[in-house]
Amino acid sequence: MGTTSFKYSKAFACLAICWITICIGLFLFFGIACNEVKLRLFAGIFLLIFIMMFVYFFWNHVRSAFRNETAIEFDEEKVSIYMTGRTVYWKDVVEVSWEYDKWKFLLFEVVDGKNITVGVGRIAGANKTIYNTAQDYFRQALLNEGN
Repeated sequence: MGTTSFKYSKAFACLAICWITICIGLFLFFGIACNEVKLRLFAGIFLLIFIMMFVYFFWNHVRSAFRNETAIEFDEEKVSIYMTGRTVYWKDVVEVSWEYDKWKFLLFEVVDGKNITVGVGRIAGANKTIYNTAQDYFRQALLNEGN
């Protein structure tokens, strides 16, 4: 089957940058516009939190997205999840499925009971394509294991 890889999503990176920047701008505006010290302090604390979120997200995702780095890679033996630094071996996987919360997650149910989820929103490509790719590699691993 070879190796199939998916890159980080540049669209998700841009959307997140816009959202965080808007929040920073709003808290900065409220911090400047407020006359009361308590409100300025409140706005300043949230401003610092959003600036830290921006730096963290930029360092962990945006930089990788615009460097065109691989987010997840499937091969016959394993799944390498570069977003989290984890590797899942097909021999340890019991099932591959979707998990729905506010976002869609690719769920790898493993033998030891520690399920591994991957947020597919951060990955470039159609969610269905990513899921079908995972299913195909899992199915192939089951067939190889049976031989």
